Amino acid sequence: MRAFLCLLSLASAALASDKPWRLPEIAKSHQEKNQTLDCYDLRAFGGKHVTFTENTFDLATYEFDDMISSCCFYGIWIFYDEPDYNMNNLDAAVYLKWGENACYTVDTEFNNRASSIRLAGAPDDYKQDSLNLYEGRLFMGKEQYFDEDAPQITEKNLGASAIVSGCSPWTIYADANYQGESICLQPRTDTPDCYPTFFFEPAEIGPLASNVSSIRRGCFAKNKRFGRTL
Repeated sequence: MRAFLCLLSLASAALASDKPWRLPEIAKSHQEKNQTLDCYDLRAFGGKHVTFTENTFDLATYEFDDMISSCCFYGIWIFYDEPDYNMNNLDAAVYLKWGENACYTVDTEFNNRASSIRLAGAPDDYKQDSLNLYEGRLFMGKEQYFDEDAPQITEKNLGASAIVSGCSPWTIYADANYQGESICLQPRTDTPDCYPTFFFEPAEIGPLASNVSSIRRGCFAKNKRFGRTL
């Protein structure tokens, strides 16, 4: 079991050091690979409970806005301070976590603050080779998910931040059809399962940040960028 926690704001990224635990009923129910998030409005995994298996742009639709205090995670999940993944305020706070059947109380600074949530990676297997590109730093705003080559991406101005899942690198290009300046985004490969790799800031991606027109699975560029793990 692995679990990682990060509270991200405009100025800082703080890591939690406390160890997770597994609630037996949650661990038993999520042995499949699908990404799943079980959240509660009490810090002791009690009270109102909602299970998420997909992106939720406004937790008010579950009557759960500003209520999350503890969660059990399978996969990679991002919590946002505002609805629509902070799309209207790219300076708002973000809370990032990934793990396998790991249960945590939410960091005090983000307790009862989440208004939207989003997964990263393949919904049915977060370890599958994939790439998520985001409009804003710290995985905010618009997003596009890739699990195969894309000669022209549909969303513009993506790539201010990125998440690489699985063991394969991805090459991003300035122009369509794999032309123009290119950069290789490398995953973390020195761990047994190729843990997720995070590019938090435009500077970590380089000159193609927010200027990606096509992407290709594999590394086909001399310019290699290495992200961070949690």
